[in-house]
Amino acid sequence: MTRGANARTPVSLQKAGLDALVQALGAIDAIRFIRLFDNGYGDYTKERHAIWDNMSVDDILDDMKKRNKESEAL
Repeated sequence: MTRGANARTPVSLQKAGLDALVQALGAIDAIRFIRLFDNGYGDYTKERHAIWDNMSVDDILDDMKKRNKESEAL
C-alpha cells in the first residue's frame, strides 16, 4: 500500500475518525454508532441454509405472515 504525501496512517485515521464521531455525536452516541457495524459471529450463509433449505417460498411467506400477526397482537 502506498501513501500520498498527505495520507494518514491507519492508526492516525482511526483516531481522527473516532475524535470526529465523539465531537459530532458525543461519546455515548459515538459508541452506539460504532456498534451498528458489528460483524457479529457465526456463518450467516450456513445458518440461513440450515433454516430455509427445507422450506418452500410459500412456507417462508406463511411464517412471515404468522410472525407479523403475532407482533401486531402485542
